[in-house]
Amino acid sequence: MPRAQRTAIAALLVVIGLLAGPVATSAASSARVDGAFRGGVIPGSSVTPAGDAPVWAWVIDTKPTTPSYTPDAKHQSSSAGDAHGTITRSSRGYYVVEFVDFTQQNGPVHVTPLSTSGLVMCDVDWLNNVAGGDVGDFHAYTDIYLHCFNDAGRPTDTPYVVDFLAQGTSNAAAVAYELEETAVSSGTDTPPDYDQHNFKGYTDTVVRLAGVGQYEAVFPGLFSSVGGVQVTAYGDKAVCAIDHSYIHLSHSQIASLHVLIQCRAPNGAALDSGFSVSFTSQTGLKGTADGHQAYLFADQPSAASYSSDVDSFSTTGLSAAITRASAGAYAVSLPRLGLYGAIQVTAVGGQASGPTLDVRCLIRSIQDRPGTPPRNASEKIGVNCYDRSGHAVDSEFTLDYAR
Repeated sequence: MPRAQRTAIAALLVVIGLLAGPVATSAASSARVDGAFRGGVIPGSSVTPAGDAPVWAWVIDTKPTTPSYTPDAKHQSSSAGDAHGTITRSSRGYYVVEFVDFTQQNGPVHVTPLSTSGLVMCDVDWLNNVAGGDVGDFHAYTDIYLHCFNDAGRPTDTPYVVDFLAQGTSNAAAVAYELEETAVSSGTDTPPDYDQHNFKGYTDTVVRLAGVGQYEAVFPGLFSSVGGVQVTAYGDKAVCAIDHSYIHLSHSQIASLHVLIQCRAPNGAALDSGFSVSFTSQTGLKGTADGHQAYLFADQPSAASYSSDVDSFSTTGLSAAITRASAGAYAVSLPRLGLYGAIQVTAVGGQASGPTLDVRCLIRSIQDRPGTPPRNASEKIGVNCYDRSGHAVDSEFTLDYAR
């Protein structure tokens, strides 16, 4: 599929900052500070989205063996209104999620399995945008092609959650992303304009590092602030996670955020893969500061319980609570955000997991209640993390929530 027919898809709470200036690269370094990911809100900043309103959508597929259906309003939402998404199962483990009345196409897509099996994975195959105007049909469509598979790479039916955010060409919202539609085998690649966005107006790049499946996403102009990051494999039956990040100062004195990513095949072997990585600050995967949204960085994988005070953001202003039930099994409570939202989860390496990151995290459960729940109920989410053999292991992770 030609690059122009696809969209940017896209992880971690990171250090990022705000500097104006011309487009710059990070080829040479005069200062470098290594560090683990951290999250929260931009210190001293009041970034608010403006300009063209972002186009966003999410859907939860709870009927993965059904040939075709439209999820109810509890299990989907979009900027075009409820019930604008349909799901078609084309074959075992292959799905097409179609959103109607979407007029923008650039933006990240993220998908996370909803399963209790550590041997289930999902990634984005490709994304296609269809303009309206056909005879008798004046709608525009965004079709997201997904595949889910097991550790042997065989297609597998599983529930999943998918998020889509189309940011357009506006630089106003605190959103940045990069998409590599195919694996970069060496050197540095600059994705075309329709496959990247930087809310500070700079040009982003991707560097293929020395190791197989190891990449460095570079976001110039972003430093000393914090946000939420998600990473999703693209087109190669792979799973990608965040290793660590650091800040780099070029000869042009433009600081950049660097996110190091490791991609692996279903069996855990390192694999060169396409991927997308997205960053948001003071907003979730809806691209605006309104609504019910949150992100967090769970950075204490062995702690019995803690609050993610510094490393989180919520439109309610309340901290998330994280509890460890057993190895690799966590419960996340998001106070007063309401039920029935979309959740994305990405494993994180760094100090706790080490540089040879080989962990995957997925959604174990999303709280459900019969009838109409209280509007400001607390969402409770189960997260499980596994190694390549499907054994539960403690791991850091990032989580993004939007309703």
